[in-house]
Amino acid sequence: TWFWTGTGIAALGILTIMHFAFHVTPWMSVLAVIMTFFLSLVACRATGETDTTPIGPMGKITQLTYGFLAPGNMIINLMTASVTAGAAASSADLLTDLKSGYLLGANPRKQFLAQFAGIFIGTAVIVPMFYILVPNASVLGSDKFPAPSAQVWAGVALLLSKGIES
Repeated sequence: TWFWTGTGIAALGILTIMHFAFHVTPWMSVLAVIMTFFLSLVACRATGETDTTPIGPMGKITQLTYGFLAPGNMIINLMTASVTAGAAASSADLLTDLKSGYLLGANPRKQFLAQFAGIFIGTAVIVPMFYILVPNASVLGSDKFPAPSAQVWAGVALLLSKGIES
């Protein structure tokens, strides 16, 4: 019941943010959440078998899907793919944490509660620190913050929005 309740609350939160912050239509947000669920399972399986989480490839699947569903819209393309990549990374990391806890004899419920508390503590620390480090978006992709992985994502979004000639 915790899983389904948490998934439902998280999905509603994602749908709300996608709609109001990025103007993604509800049906596209719902599709992104459904795709994310299944792609996160793939990421968890891959992490369990190889100890490497395929964050980029999971996001690229979503990017390619939305390149066809919303051609020319880089925001929808990047934001839906970000949902997938973020969930794939988090789910695989949390499963790795639970496995380590299991091996050390930790209580799974207490581990869950600690991870849940970490969501709020992490948000309270990371968001202000990001704005301190990155005062405006123009520094991203510069020599100060090259963000090579983000440049690949942006390149794929540009390719899907403007075609190969871009």
